[in-house]
Amino acid sequence: MKCLPRNHVRLAKGNTLHDSHAEVLVLRAFNRLLLEECRRLLEAPMESQNTIVQWRRAPNTPGSSTDGPPFTIRHGTRIIMYSSEAPCGDASMELIIEKQGDPTPWMQTAAETSESSAQDPALFGRGYFSQLGVVRRKPARPDAPETFSKSCSDKLAMKQCSSVLSSITSPFIYPGSAYIHTLVIPESQYRPEACSRAFGPDGRLRPIVGDGVFLEDGYSFSPYSVQTTSHEFEWSRRSIPTDYRPSACNTALIATATSHEVIVGGTLQGRKQFNPRGASKVSRRSMWTLAATVARLLHNPMIDEAMAGPTYANLKSSELLLGRRELLDVVKSKALSGWIPNDGDEDFSLQEK
Repeated sequence: MKCLPRNHVRLAKGNTLHDSHAEVLVLRAFNRLLLEECRRLLEAPMESQNTIVQWRRAPNTPGSSTDGPPFTIRHGTRIIMYSSEAPCGDASMELIIEKQGDPTPWMQTAAETSESSAQDPALFGRGYFSQLGVVRRKPARPDAPETFSKSCSDKLAMKQCSSVLSSITSPFIYPGSAYIHTLVIPESQYRPEACSRAFGPDGRLRPIVGDGVFLEDGYSFSPYSVQTTSHEFEWSRRSIPTDYRPSACNTALIATATSHEVIVGGTLQGRKQFNPRGASKVSRRSMWTLAATVARLLHNPMIDEAMAGPTYANLKSSELLLGRRELLDVVKSKALSGWIPNDGDEDFSLQEK
């Protein structure tokens, strides 16, 4: 499984990843890289010309500890994301429909309509083809354990509003510098109507275009350009010879310039699930630990106070992240309704293993 079942989230304690889909892992890895760059800049200021993160303003200047994030991604840097498949969820629904014997979108029966309305509003995986532009939950298979992890299409749509920064990194880095510029997918995976609906300003995100909340704290609605490439990933499902039968693989690789990790079930390969020794470098606990180290080096009272909170829940609810929380609430209420919190893994501390 690439997503932690709903009834196991409370066992994670910040050690186990909730979602191991490739798009999610690469965003977490990029946030890890940004925090490492911040630490590098603080520990070796003379190497600043080699980092993609730079000071937003000179340190130790008046207001530098209270006037927003101290760092920014270097001016002129563009964030380009490549995905070898169309992101699961709304951006890939047409592809799923085309694979059916009858490509006509499935219509709900009276019983299905009653059942789906009785449940929470987020739809499961690939079901209910007649409904497009909606928030969907992973996994796609109906026989898999229930999760509250949202589809990659939904998470990437949200990143057009909140930037690629996570709750952990946003106190350190100016969000206005951290939006995806271009999403690149193979031509075979591109359906213009699907991408426009999932990510475009005239699609499901239209209700938030021009919303004043995005003028705060450097946030904006920044729809990225979706571009295609004729090149296919060497190991994509379309590269498999027709006489081969592919089998599902539950492993994932996180590779950055500084580390390589193999993840199985949200945990380092070879470690027991939920064991602290199996925590990935991009897990909540590991990211918070690194962020707390950066905060101590930074000597910023507001950031230091937030990172030194007793639990992860305290960090997420801190005054420092108020603007971000308000932004996310607006997007969920106006454009991505049905976004159900995947909570239950917030009450751990760095002292508690």
